Amino acid sequence: MLQVTAPQWQRILRTAFHKRYGGSLCNLGDTGTGKTMSTEHAFDEVDCPKCGKHKVPVITVHLSQMAPEDIKGLYIYDTVDKKVRLHPNPDFHLDSGCPVVIFLDEYTVIERAIQKASLEFTLKKSIGGTKLPEGSMVVLAGNRVQDGADVEDMVRPQRTRLSFMEFAFNDEAWFDWALKSGIHPYVVSYLHSKPSMIYKPDVNAQHGEPLPRTWERASEIIHKFDAQDWEVLVSGTIGDGAAVEFMAWTATAGTLMPIVDRVLAGENVAPEELSASFFVNGCLVDRFQKNPKLSERICQYAIWAADKNPEAAAVMIKDSTRGDANKQAMMKSLSWKKAVARLSNYVV
Repeated sequence: MLQVTAPQWQRILRTAFHKRYGGSLCNLGDTGTGKTMSTEHAFDEVDCPKCGKHKVPVITVHLSQMAPEDIKGLYIYDTVDKKVRLHPNPDFHLDSGCPVVIFLDEYTVIERAIQKASLEFTLKKSIGGTKLPEGSMVVLAGNRVQDGADVEDMVRPQRTRLSFMEFAFNDEAWFDWALKSGIHPYVVSYLHSKPSMIYKPDVNAQHGEPLPRTWERASEIIHKFDAQDWEVLVSGTIGDGAAVEFMAWTATAGTLMPIVDRVLAGENVAPEELSASFFVNGCLVDRFQKNPKLSERICQYAIWAADKNPEAAAVMIKDSTRGDANKQAMMKSLSWKKAVARLSNYVV
């Protein structure tokens, strides 16, 4: 089974949808690496091919929380027609009229009886005898045996109907997503300085462990809670060991934030330590995303910093161009070409 990154997986999904691929796709990988999120957001910019009035909906279904009758639908007596009629589960949007993507998440942890009840999805693209809207697609995702997720063997009739891929976590894809999604600059800058901590799974961990999913939660904690409560919450989210190091990182904020303000005011100044430069530059990227007019100042500072901490300056330029809108804003800067040229040995 070959591996796919998040961008490649999303591209395959969109191609399968547009070309009306007859089979179903299944993505297997470790927990917390972004399988669910990358699938749910694969069609964010894809218009409905039938009506063009909305984006293609991705209907996430957690079969592990369902009984077989929830999947097949319920037979209900119609007091008007005096007949028993099958009523499909409304969560599947079978009556939408427009094509949908049915996403069967956490498929590998469901019991075999539920698996068998769901075979109709992949065999006939229908459920309870009711066809999915024309042009719809069925996608599955789940964990592997080695992920410690208590997976169930997939029934053979289902296995032979699927095209399997293994989801490979990719740092660059995660940073692309993080900058677009508003992940706190403390988290982004720390992980730039310690990229090995983005995905450091521990199947024996009793509570938190450093994973893309848990770093997202850590970011939310920093955004929403008072600083006095960060440590206890972060520790229970990414694990004690990772939390100690990350909290030491955040403790430098008080001394480094004034440098950020001085840089934005036009002063060329940088901390001595490379890790601290990652922090300052990460905060500068965050300010730029909120105010694209800062692109010229970011480029000018990168030119100056190329002689002091080129690695951190290169990451700042690269992060500033993640996303089409950000890239366009940066490229309009008068100093853009000079900044890229000065950092050409570091910016890919």
